[in-house]
Amino acid sequence: MFGELLEYDEPLRHIGEMLQGSDIRYAMGTGGPRPHPLLGRFAPDLRLETDDGRTRVAELMRPARPVLVDLTPDAALAGVAADWRNRVTVVTGRCRGPTPPAGLLIRPDAYVAWVTESSDPDPAAGLHDALCAWFGPPSWRGPDGRRR
Repeated sequence: MFGELLEYDEPLRHIGEMLQGSDIRYAMGTGGPRPHPLLGRFAPDLRLETDDGRTRVAELMRPARPVLVDLTPDAALAGVAADWRNRVTVVTGRCRGPTPPAGLLIRPDAYVAWVTESSDPDPAAGLHDALCAWFGPPSWRGPDGRRR
């Protein structure tokens, strides 16, 4: 019977996630009364097309730094995160494959700390607070590029 269950995608995925540990969901303390299903979960390995070429979320996580994946048409999330660039890698682009979230803030351990959808009225809502909560206050720089 167990062998038969493993022939179906859902039970196989569920058991694989349990063994791998990616079924863990951390309480992130954000997301309102109905948090996004990805919030607090292991980040999906999205296939991305960026100005630097094709990549995947897994490849972006190799340096073990926080990553903001901005898939909004106007790169609106990158602007919000500009003052964290010394601590957070910001990647803008498009996603190949199924429709992804418009943006993901991913912790260095590859768990999603913040997420937004393109259907959200303000896709950047809550991003500043999540950046502050997870990665400290912004680094304010003057026009000359020096910290103030």
